[in-house]
Amino acid sequence: MERPNIFDALVTVEGYPEELYEEPVETIQAVEGAAADVPDSGDDETSDEEFLPPSSDDESPDEVSTEEELEGDEEECSPSELEDLTTYTTKDGTKWRKAPVLPSTKTKSKNIFKPPPTQIPGTHHVHKPYDSFKLFVSDKMITDTVRYTNMFGSSKWPNMWVACDSVEIEALFGLMLFLGVRKQNMLSTSEVWDPIDGISLVRACMSINRFKTLMSCLRFDDKSTRSARRGKDTFAPFRDMWDQFNNNLSKHYIAGPLLTIDEQLVPFRGRCNFLQYLPSKPDRYGIKIFWIADSSNCFPLFGIPYLGRPIGQDCHNPMGGFSRVFQD
Repeated sequence: MERPNIFDALVTVEGYPEELYEEPVETIQAVEGAAADVPDSGDDETSDEEFLPPSSDDESPDEVSTEEELEGDEEECSPSELEDLTTYTTKDGTKWRKAPVLPSTKTKSKNIFKPPPTQIPGTHHVHKPYDSFKLFVSDKMITDTVRYTNMFGSSKWPNMWVACDSVEIEALFGLMLFLGVRKQNMLSTSEVWDPIDGISLVRACMSINRFKTLMSCLRFDDKSTRSARRGKDTFAPFRDMWDQFNNNLSKHYIAGPLLTIDEQLVPFRGRCNFLQYLPSKPDRYGIKIFWIADSSNCFPLFGIPYLGRPIGQDCHNPMGGFSRVFQD
């Protein structure tokens, strides 16, 4: 008899229908007749205990001897042999335990470190991306850039220079950030400002001639005093802006307990006397910067550009730049 599909037969919630578990009468009679034909063994005195499994209290001689041998082996092991069984020994003689040592007492509450959550103070007034931008690029940085750019532009083109203001410099920075986010910072200016295939937002921000003029005159320090400062600091043309930016990074963010230090190669192929060549990086030429950042979200806290090996430093010290970041 073919067994019906249970999913097709279940038509009520009380249980299976009777058709599923009713056996034919012929099958029941055949089973009873087969049982009647089995001859009796005649041994009525056979006890059911012969068919029961042995109880757990009855130990076989083999099991008893095995346990005695194990106990004898433990008694015969010397302390050195026991130590070899519980530890690993390296080539230099250092011994490592195979299992961790559990503390005998409970850790005191004063020794339990509870890391505070990361905080971003002073962000209650941040509602737009521009507000976040102003946290790291302060008004003083914009004002200094406007002053130094106008100084250089007026000295370069005394009769043709059109003074810039803070709004125009912020638009210039926003324009470069916009192109960088869209991965279009490597396009030529003619492609970006193309009236057909270019970017309409860029054309609405400023003209291509004004962009080229501002980029050629953009300065971040007083060029008349740069030579004196460069004798002591190779990073003098951008040192003041860099220090303000580093201060703003740590000012508007409280890092967690886990920090990491690593290096970054900013792609650059212009004129720079501390340009680095790292063949293992995707962009082999650039400016190397050592950063300390929060491990949870990669937020940078402090950065130091690599300006070459300082005088008197060991050239074989691979942790020179990292140690400076850690100390600062």
